[in-house]
Amino acid sequence: METKTIEILKLVASFLTPLVIVIIGIIIQRHLEKIKIAFAKEKDWQSWWASKLLNVADEYNTSVSELVTSCYQLVQINDQKLSGWEDEDKILSDKIKQIIYKMQFLNWEIKNYIQFAKKCRSLVEDKENTLYGLLKSLLTKKQGNLEEIRKAQFEFNEAVRLAHAELLTISLDASLKTTTLN
Repeated sequence: METKTIEILKLVASFLTPLVIVIIGIIIQRHLEKIKIAFAKEKDWQSWWASKLLNVADEYNTSVSELVTSCYQLVQINDQKLSGWEDEDKILSDKIKQIIYKMQFLNWEIKNYIQFAKKCRSLVEDKENTLYGLLKSLLTKKQGNLEEIRKAQFEFNEAVRLAHAELLTISLDASLKTTTLN
């Protein structure tokens, strides 16, 4: 009788072992699926946030270019004083004010989007402040070094690129690090 019991136990164990493995496999698979879903949601959030940063930075860059070229045009109009120059001066001066207002808004937005880029946040803010300071000087003095502004704009873009990579959790390895981080 003992051998029959042992044989029955072996038979039950041979059926239960695969069943237990299947159950454990299903539990592990469900757990992994939950992790994958959470990871995908986080990646979606990171991509959305990083994309918003790029859009705002692009608008900021466009505003910088519009501001610089509008200032140049304003100086040209005031130097030439051709017929109707006062009207053109007023139109361009109003346009410059609107660009400045837009840049202030975009500055606010940039600060919102880089708040999660803990390593690069201060770098972006510093580069943006430097660029904005050069633009402010251009506006107040009606002259400035355009190449210095262009260099500051490039450094701002480079800092944004690093913040974007950080938001996407892309490693800031040597290929991304440039003079901006030094």
